[in-house]
Amino acid sequence: MRVQSVCVRKMPGVATVLAAMLLTGCAAVGDTLHDAADAGVAAVASSSLALELHADGRALTPLTDTVLADAITELTDASTTVVELTPATASEEQQRDDVEHALRTALDAVTGARAALARGGAMADWPAELDAARAQLEEAAG
Repeated sequence: MRVQSVCVRKMPGVATVLAAMLLTGCAAVGDTLHDAADAGVAAVASSSLALELHADGRALTPLTDTVLADAITELTDASTTVVELTPATASEEQQRDDVEHALRTALDAVTGARAALARGGAMADWPAELDAARAQLEEAAG
């Protein structure tokens, strides 16, 4: 009986915590989208810097490839996080879709740059592709 009375006294506290979690759920979607977009911006910026250093002869191909591979992982993780969100409003759903589209664009750019690097192909166009992807991510982040 004593254990039951302790559990009954704890129930209002548990209910308060659960209610707080439910009420903050909407804010969490926006925060998560912003964090995912920021992670994407950082991954694209790292990729741009790696390509710049490679073009200047200050970074070897294996190092540049590793940076691009890490960026692909970061963008994929951010994209997965965004896709798994369940927005509560139409506005959040639109923002989620915008961030996801921007992450996919960035992923395509980094993947393309990495493929060109592996082929020993022309790299001149990739910095502009990455800059456009970064701008799209910054806009989607709001």
